[in-house]
Amino acid sequence: MMEVIFDTSTLKKEQERELLTGFDEQVWRGLVDFLIVYKNGKVEIQFLDGYIKAINKNDCMV
Repeated sequence: MMEVIFDTSTLKKEQERELLTGFDEQVWRGLVDFLIVYKNGKVEIQFLDGYIKAINKNDCMV
């Protein structure tokens, strides 16, 4: 049986992080490769890991 060791220092570091409440360019650059905005309002975001998320203008709240 494998023994699982819980490292409380990692939990403490997570708790000390500030809540992201606005745009953070450093976070953006660390996650997003590029995005495409189409004439019909559709937006595709490609993340650095290759994942693509498509968003339609009707899905957004303004």
